This record gives sequence, structure tokens and C-alpha cells, in this order.
Amino acid sequence: MRRTARHLPVGVLHSLPIPIVMDRRCRLAVDCKLIKNHAEGRGKQPWVIYSKTDDGEVLERKEKLESAGARIIESDDNGE
Repeated sequence: MRRTARHLPVGVLHSLPIPIVMDRRCRLAVDCKLIKNHAEGRGKQPWVIYSKTDDGEVLERKEKLESAGARIIESDDNGE
């Protein structure tokens, strides 16, 4: 299910929901609309929840997302 808040007047950023993305392997594009909107002050910082891993590619994508402005949250595969 996808929820969106569109066409809101300027200045209502405080009432927008925090975008939360469950992305086990950090595949969210660094130039996606969620990150662009946050960078432009038109959206809240997206939270990306990913699975703890030693995979170098995932860790590299995690760093790129973090540099782009996403808040990164690590989760164990067992749900903790």
C-alpha cells in the first residue's frame, strides 16, 4: 500500500508524514523523489530501514543514500 501527500501548500512541512522505506538491500535510488523533495525543503527526511550485512555493495549504497540525505536505520534479519 502506498500513501502520498500531494499538492500541499508551502509551509506545511511539519504536518507531512515521515517517509519510511523498508529496503533490505538499500536499492532506493539516490535521485528518487523522496530524497529530492527533502533536499529541496519540500519533504521530510526519508528513513530507510535495511538489513544488517557485510555485503560491500549494500554498504556502498547505504553510504550513498546517507550522503544524499536519507536517515539510515539498520535492522537484524530476525526482526530485532
